[in-house]
Amino acid sequence: MIRLSFRQSLTLPYVILVLGVAALIGWLSYGAGSQAVNTVANHLLRETVGRISQAVDRHLVSSKAVLDVAFPPELAAPERIETHFDQLRTRFWIATSLYTDPNNYVYYGSRQGQFFGLWRHSRHDAELRVKLDPAGPRSFYRFTGIDGPLSTPIVEARVLDPRERPWYKVGETHPGYAWTPVYIDFSSQELVATSARPVFDAQGNLAGVVASDISLHQLNDFVHTLKISEHSLAFIMEIDGKLIASSRTENIKRLADGRSERLSVRDSEDALQIAAFERVRRDLTGSMTTPLQTLHFEAAGEAIQLAYSRFNDTAGLDWIIVVATPRADFMQGVTQNVQRTAMIGGVAALLVVMIGLSILHWVSRDLNKLATAAREVGQGRLDSPLPDHRQDAVSYTHLTLPTNREV
Repeated sequence: MIRLSFRQSLTLPYVILVLGVAALIGWLSYGAGSQAVNTVANHLLRETVGRISQAVDRHLVSSKAVLDVAFPPELAAPERIETHFDQLRTRFWIATSLYTDPNNYVYYGSRQGQFFGLWRHSRHDAELRVKLDPAGPRSFYRFTGIDGPLSTPIVEARVLDPRERPWYKVGETHPGYAWTPVYIDFSSQELVATSARPVFDAQGNLAGVVASDISLHQLNDFVHTLKISEHSLAFIMEIDGKLIASSRTENIKRLADGRSERLSVRDSEDALQIAAFERVRRDLTGSMTTPLQTLHFEAAGEAIQLAYSRFNDTAGLDWIIVVATPRADFMQGVTQNVQRTAMIGGVAALLVVMIGLSILHWVSRDLNKLATAAREVGQGRLDSPLPDHRQDAVSYTHLTLPTNREV
């Protein structure tokens, strides 16, 4: 059995009490903070997914109206572009005036291989991209105003056959409005999604496809600006995992030969992004309608909180929006609070020891003097001085000693 000294017996219980109270406060603080973090983090992640969904919706919703103005559904397509050149120019100018950002480019490819497009550089300045010879390249004409004169043409170096482009293939095989898979644009080498619709001639036969590009560069920039926490991640991908936009990685890989290719999430070399993709993929069902979901999982021994939503429509768009962050980012404040509580408890325990030892030293000093005096009296030295400055239970004046006569 361990025997404690007098000092230890008086000091140790108080030290244990102080440390126990500090530990209890820290544990309760951590538990309450953890619950609060779960609530706040889930709300923040869901709100961020909602913001991205709204940005995507604003980015894409205008395409149908733009196509209908460029080529009204009831209007038969001309057999050749040159016969309706001015009418096409006027309608395409008006169409690109509706939503200049992001629908600043509308174009038409005919079944014969001709091409007509209008690119708006600004409110007043635009560019016609025309190809009348199916076997030749496009010519670019700058002009100002709806009826402004055309500049000297600049001939494109590469030859574009509209019938081989993704937007044309999608448009000619769908009866109505359709989205292409995201692809790399022929000219800008940026990611583009295109809304396309077939156009018919007076006999009801396919005459060509009208389309409007939605550059995803601005959407990628928007996702890059999101800052949820220090190590958070937001990205948009197609259902097969190909990246559309990401806050931490690129969505296009530039090859040594000058070509570009799309990046998949698995190719991103971002561990959190890959882990989030795999977790979302396991959670997805075959249903096209997936409400906003929140998930908790572990990756590489680290707790991750995640929210995702599926963005799709009847025209073929099917994207996944994901926001993920390590839970440690949200728990940082709670952990720091527990650490501060532990530090305060440790300092308090140290002060208890110091104060206790000081008091014990003070009391034991007087008790030692009293014991010494008692021993001297017992040895017959009755003239030993007894200090009488204390007025408490340890006071020497409370000790009654025999006089010489009594002895």
